[in-house]
Amino acid sequence: MNDDIYFGGLDGIVYALDANSGKQIWKRDLGARVTTSVTAHEHDLYVGTSKRHIYRLNSSSGAVLSDFATDSEPRWSFILLDDSLVFFLGDEVLASIDLSLKKVRWSAEASKEWTSARPYLWHGAVVAGSNRRELVAIRSSDGARQWSHQFPETVRGIGTSPDVLYVGTLKGPIFAYSPNP
Repeated sequence: MNDDIYFGGLDGIVYALDANSGKQIWKRDLGARVTTSVTAHEHDLYVGTSKRHIYRLNSSSGAVLSDFATDSEPRWSFILLDDSLVFFLGDEVLASIDLSLKKVRWSAEASKEWTSARPYLWHGAVVAGSNRRELVAIRSSDGARQWSHQFPETVRGIGTSPDVLYVGTLKGPIFAYSPNP
């Protein structure tokens, strides 16, 4: 991967810019509003759109290498995990898909909706907040629930350290939490 800059817009176009000059290298019109960050892995870029698709693009040319139709709109940030992408589908599903975009490895539903700004990785688990004021850890290998903990407020942001999760809430309080799996 080079030092190029990649981003997607509300206009449905993904852009590649030269980091030194700022000049456009290429652009790819995906036909729908970009709803995720653009995530780079080796020579591929991954991006989701409002028309319920995830695309894998060639980072040098912007050519579409593969396209995967989803049941809901992919949202926020993708997490790279070994040979998978982990992400939110709409407000209710956390999913893992292989990097070739051929199959969903697992999915986990929230009780109603996920409330954290994005999923996070911690100790081999995918961690996210749910609308039941829970912090939920999903096993990254198969999507099974490892543990959960209820907080007095709705979970929004999650910070990590080796032993502690720092849980920010919508109303402001931040909690330090050390799970005992």
